[in-house]
Amino acid sequence: MSELDASPEVIVLGAGPAGLSAALWCASLGLSTLLVEAQREVGGQLRVIPYALENVPGIASIEGVTLAEVLRSQAISQGATLRSGVGARLDAASLRVHLDGVAEPLSPRAVVIATGVRRRRLGVQGEDELLGRGVAFNIGRDPERLKGARVVVIGGGDDAVEHAHLAALHARSVTLLHRGERLSARPALRTAVEAHANVTRRPRMRIEAIEGDSAVTGVRAHGPHGAERIEADVVFVCVGPELVSEGYGVATDAKGYVRVDAQGRTSREGVFAVGDVCSAEAPTIAHAMGSGSAVAKAIRAMD
Repeated sequence: MSELDASPEVIVLGAGPAGLSAALWCASLGLSTLLVEAQREVGGQLRVIPYALENVPGIASIEGVTLAEVLRSQAISQGATLRSGVGARLDAASLRVHLDGVAEPLSPRAVVIATGVRRRRLGVQGEDELLGRGVAFNIGRDPERLKGARVVVIGGGDDAVEHAHLAALHARSVTLLHRGERLSARPALRTAVEAHANVTRRPRMRIEAIEGDSAVTGVRAHGPHGAERIEADVVFVCVGPELVSEGYGVATDAKGYVRVDAQGRTSREGVFAVGDVCSAEAPTIAHAMGSGSAVAKAIRAMD
């Protein structure tokens, strides 16, 4: 299906590891498959992991970007069509998908929601205004750019503590601001960050604003000793993921995870979900890819 002149049998929304796996398996099972990704590049979170992955079954070590490109190539080689940089809206009641720039809605046999998660925001002054000018949600693939910088990491979970550890390898100083008295990160990560002499942990801190004009200059916060300002050149906001599950017309739990059965079926017939968007227990690359194959089998078996 090189042109959008007919509705494919399957439309996969989201091209992270779960969506790429679902598209690969659907296409390999003979289903005409359209993979839609809102970003220009596929891979989702795979593209921002700053270290080689060593826990993907069957692969000793691989960069996230490389894995994303391998999955993309495999899906296309099996016959899937990819449209990236395109927004999509699902009308679950009619099982129609509206694509940006396409006049007529598409009516597939099945839709797979693979939209995953996005970074949760603080919602404070300066966060949006200084995004890309010192504010970031991920350390990215070039941590050496932090050499000599004053870094503030906001959060107390695994992601925040791992960012503090990676930043400390290059930065002049790292200040870890978190709301609770204790870090909630895994013990191994806490041990790693505590070994850095240039990391300062500040508990019971509430962020009020990120300051700066053309670039970040500091963070304004309120803690046990009242209001204060912490100077910074870079601020990493690491306060956890936020599910991209709204607007699809399917049942979710109290936290926003899409409810699915063992085959990935949602509350709406013909709509499936895979990956982090429906996986509170095992949000991993291995599980994401496995759920993609399971859903493809269930779609192939549909009457």
